[in-house]
Amino acid sequence: MGVVYRARYVGNDRIVAVKILPDEVAKNATLLARFEREVELLKNLKHPNIVHSFGGTCESQQRFYAMELVDGGTLADQLNERGHLTWDRVIDYGLQICAALQFAHERGIIHRDIKPGNFLLTKSGKVKLADFGLAAIQAGHRLTAAGKTLGTFHYMSPEQIRGKPPISNRTDLYALGCVFYELLTGRPPYDSDTVGEILNLHLKAEIPHVLAELLDCPVELDDLITSLMQKNPDDRPKDAATVAVRLQAILQPSRARTSPVDLFAHTRNDASPVTNPVKVRGSAPAIPIPKESPTSFRAHVIWGLVCAVLVLTTIANWRGWHAAADRAARAERTWVKSLSHHDSAQRSYALDTLSVLAPWESATTEAILAARDDPEPNVRTAAYRAFEQNPEAARSHLAEFVGRLKREEQPTVRQQIEATVRVLNQPRTRTTWVSWAFWAGLMAVLATILWAGWSLWKRAEVALGGR
Repeated sequence: MGVVYRARYVGNDRIVAVKILPDEVAKNATLLARFEREVELLKNLKHPNIVHSFGGTCESQQRFYAMELVDGGTLADQLNERGHLTWDRVIDYGLQICAALQFAHERGIIHRDIKPGNFLLTKSGKVKLADFGLAAIQAGHRLTAAGKTLGTFHYMSPEQIRGKPPISNRTDLYALGCVFYELLTGRPPYDSDTVGEILNLHLKAEIPHVLAELLDCPVELDDLITSLMQKNPDDRPKDAATVAVRLQAILQPSRARTSPVDLFAHTRNDASPVTNPVKVRGSAPAIPIPKESPTSFRAHVIWGLVCAVLVLTTIANWRGWHAAADRAARAERTWVKSLSHHDSAQRSYALDTLSVLAPWESATTEAILAARDDPEPNVRTAAYRAFEQNPEAARSHLAEFVGRLKREEQPTVRQQIEATVRVLNQPRTRTTWVSWAFWAGLMAVLATILWAGWSLWKRAEVALGGR
């Protein structure tokens, strides 16, 4: 469609990009009309997330127009450099893309060629939609013959591939779903060695899930991409503004989370200023000597007794915890045996009971995993519900859960699997500091007891006159 040059406008020394239509292309009446229409479209699209056009002209039959120079590369360049983008960065870009698409769609303009290479980036990270060469105006004249397919095949909607109307704003939203998928995973949703096979996959293949490739992707974002890539346009979101609202809802909770606090950060304790000792005229400088409190020995005895009580209490509690753990382990094994009961209600009740007995033994985890293949839907639902209550036991099986979500036919079981996957996909709660704090506290208690014992010995030795 054209060649783009970096140029300087001599009127004000501004650096711009100039798109020139080659002479051989200008001879084609259809391409020439499309180029001239692109110039007219960009004149009416003044938006921060759309490449700004300064207008065009014709000199010696050479068509060209000037637009702002965006020198931060494209989203395609970002993919080539990084492999894939983080989900929060994709949402940030997606919100800007939706703003540009909504602005164009409200003016009846369908881009029809949404792809990573058509999103330019400024050096500050702002996204700008470019290349409206294939754009169609819903109420305007058609420059494409009926049944003609135009677009980039990795991002083409089923209605584009068939070449049948209606081409609508939801056509761009389908391509947007494909772009989101590629930005997150590093590859397009449908790929093959032949163009025909790729187009056939867009028409008939099952919609791939980002969660199967990227385990830390929010479930809501995976659901949004799935809805954008629905084969039937009526099943997609109604407009880009709706997509933006859903993206914002995903991003807000994650930004509300505070970063983990360093629980062992050092705090600065300034020492209190030393008060100068009072000097008597003509006397030698006073040497500060700590004065022994008359109740010091009694305080140490009391403190030693308190520590002894704490130690005895800890030992008693530990024995109680150990006994309780033994009872819980025996109960856990009993309920695992109940998973083979002939009554499905009994098996379901056993799973619900096991969900509150975690952490489980490895044999219990395997038994609950096996319950996912139970022929009764209520038992399968209870198995996934148990993992929802104890996500740490199932995090390594997240990808398998997503796969089963696709194959499960019972709606109630599917709903429970979705809830479990959503819980498993949440950031892990870091509880390592709890165990460290426990052991640090225990060591502090032991050190205090040793110090108190040593102090008592020294005090007793002084009280007995060194004997």
